[in-house]
Amino acid sequence: MSGLPDSSDKSDKFLQAPYRITRRSFLQSSAALAATAFAATQGDAAMRSSREFSKNQKERRKELCSLLGDLPEKRPPTAQVLGVEQLEGYKLEHLVLDLNGIQPVPALMLVPDNIKKPAPAMQYIHWHGGDYFVGKHELLRGTRAMQAYAPVYAQKGIVALAIDSWCFGERAPYANDGGRGENDTFKEMIWKGQVLFGMMMFDEWQALNYLCSRPEVDEKRIGSFGISMGSTKSWWLAALDERIKVCIDLCCL
Repeated sequence: MSGLPDSSDKSDKFLQAPYRITRRSFLQSSAALAATAFAATQGDAAMRSSREFSKNQKERRKELCSLLGDLPEKRPPTAQVLGVEQLEGYKLEHLVLDLNGIQPVPALMLVPDNIKKPAPAMQYIHWHGGDYFVGKHELLRGTRAMQAYAPVYAQKGIVALAIDSWCFGERAPYANDGGRGENDTFKEMIWKGQVLFGMMMFDEWQALNYLCSRPEVDEKRIGSFGISMGSTKSWWLAALDERIKVCIDLCCL
């Protein structure tokens, strides 16, 4: 067809270096151009000053929260310490948290030996991966796709908190059938006007409140980390609460 370069013509300069570009660079430049065009044509007056921008952020957070379904009453979380282990480079606290007033939440708290108070902290959010009976222990064991991060946090002097999500770890409804437990919990919550993901996010938000209450933690230096389902929840937590200063995700859903 006329108007298109003849692919058989090797002299066509657009098929020769340095004009040839990679697929990645093309997509990156296209995305940047699209973003610039969108900003130019869809600019909102709410973004024109820092005060209006903050107001817009609050409205969007409220909108996000409304998508999570009916949530439990917000109240300060409490913790029961079941035991403390001294491991290589850190102390490991075994906790049971009251986050939602419905179901106790088992948790692990990693406190490095070389900590400099107040210290940076990471909220560690485990993956799905069909590993229903691992949950919070992913912090210590890693996954089949990733090594454990506990030694890294200990070395870097970063406090870390990991909880069992609904249907995972010690919160799995059935000892030998994690998938059935997740399905049944999802259906039960729907009947009650709740959303399983929303209830998971509520627990993570309350866990963040607990993390911020710890005397070892610098509330101004808190991050969230997750892989797969955990990365999606890490994104949401960062979007819902500005106390998350760094959001690290691997293989987001």
